[in-house]
Formats: sequence, C-alpha cells, structure tokens
Amino acid sequence: LKSLFDDSELSFRVWFCDIDHYGHMNNGSYNLYCDYGRYNLAIRLFGLKWVHKAYCVVSTSHIQYLRSLKLFQKFIVRTSIVAASGKNVWFKQVFECNGKVYAIATMKMVFLNENYRSVTGKEALINHAPAA
Repeated sequence: LKSLFDDSELSFRVWFCDIDHYGHMNNGSYNLYCDYGRYNLAIRLFGLKWVHKAYCVVSTSHIQYLRSLKLFQKFIVRTSIVAASGKNVWFKQVFECNGKVYAIATMKMVFLNENYRSVTGKEALINHAPAA
C-alpha cells in the first residue's frame, strides 16, 4: 500500500465454524473477518513496528447485511481507512463475492499507546505511517 487511504483486500471462504443454524454466515464471524482485514491493512501500511507501540480497539461497529454468505462460498473483505478525527479512526470494510456486495461494515476505532492511554487517531496514523 502506498497511502493511508488505499484499500487492503483479503480472500476467504465460509467454513463450518462460520455457519449458524440458518445455514449462512453467523454475524459474529463478520466481526472476526473485519479484524483480519484491519490487521492486514495495518501490517501492510506500518509493518510490524506498530505491534507493541500502538493498540487499536473497536469503540463502535455497524454492519449492514445485504445478502447471505453460504457454506464454502468464497468472499473478499476490502478494508480502507475513511477518516480520522480526534481520538477516532473510521474504517470501512466491504464483503464482496463475484462483484456483488454482501455486507458493509463501518468500524470506529480508538488508538491506545503502549501505556494504554488514548492518542489522537491522526497522531497514531502519522507516527506509524510509511514515509512518502
């Protein structure tokens, strides 16, 4: 990734552990795949140097479910940073399959430093962003 606002993309497949008794992906699994997408984005942007210097925790999550993902279905999670203001950073995460959007997640995150004190989102991004 060259910029803080580039998309990160990961491919997955729905497995037995993701399925609820209705036969589609459980809503809790969406949050787990969102975590994977954000970790991937952070590592691709900042490398591993951020791992013990900044912690990013979810303060608010909102997921809009548009279609059901079924067992063994392949899907992509596309993750991007959309805004930073005060101590918050907003991520948009889109679940796609065959060009169709299945779910859209918006996550508001708070960054904590190594002493678990909140820092501004812009400060956290700037301190760990790749050199331009």
